[in-house]
Amino acid sequence: MSEFPYRCVGMIGSGRVARAMGRALAPHSACPLLFWGRDRERTEKAAAGADGHVASDEADLIRSCDLIILAISDDAIASVALSLAKTPLPSPPPLIVHVSGASGVAPLEPRPLSCGRATIPLPMGVGAARGVEAGRRLP
Repeated sequence: MSEFPYRCVGMIGSGRVARAMGRALAPHSACPLLFWGRDRERTEKAAAGADGHVASDEADLIRSCDLIILAISDDAIASVALSLAKTPLPSPPPLIVHVSGASGVAPLEPRPLSCGRATIPLPMGVGAARGVEAGRRLP
C-alpha cells in the first residue's frame, strides 16, 4: 500500500465511474472500500469488483470512512448531499467529494455547513473512468 492520507474510503454509487474509482483506490485504502447505493445488486457488484463491502446504510458509511466519494448522476448529488447532511457525524468528520464535471461545490453546501470540513468536486466523466479502467493515469 502506498502512502495515502485516508484510512478507509467510501463510495456512493455503483456505476462506471464508481467502479473505476473503486478499483483504482482499493490498493491505497487501509481497509476494504465501503460502497453504498440505491440498487443493492449493482452496489454488491461494484463492491466485489474492488474487493470491497456494501454499507448497510448511509450512517454506516459515514461512521466507517474518512473519505467519501459521490460517484452518482449529477441530478442526484444535491439530494444525496442533503441526506448525508442529516446523518450524525463522527469526529473528525469525513471529507466528502463528488466526481461530477458539471457541478461545482454548490450541491454539497449542506454538508460543509454542518460538519465544518471542506467538500470539493473532483471532475471526472465517463471518458476519464474508461481511462482508469484501462489502467491509464489521469492527466
